[in-house]
Amino acid sequence: MGMEPGYITMALSVVEAVEREALKPDNRKKLCASAKRERHLAVYVYTNTLPWVALAYFEPPAEAAHLPPEITNIWAFTERHNEGDDVVWMASALAPWQRLMVDLRP
Repeated sequence: MGMEPGYITMALSVVEAVEREALKPDNRKKLCASAKRERHLAVYVYTNTLPWVALAYFEPPAEAAHLPPEITNIWAFTERHNEGDDVVWMASALAPWQRLMVDLRP
């Protein structure tokens, strides 16, 4: 996909949605309490929403995530029922977003 304005808006809708989850006090508190060096937050993106369309069918933006200090890595994931696979975007405060595909077909 190209970098048309619609593409950028769609990709950013995923990023904004998961970064909003990262800012929630309960998520920050739970991950801070772990006292681990790496603290991952996984966010499920519900189907048939604008963030889902972007996550399922577009590439992520090439920038690092904007995360609070309590969270080192963030994952956005969903399924694509008709295609038989799952899609995962992963990023950290230091590494840009990347797209991973999980093929569930036998």
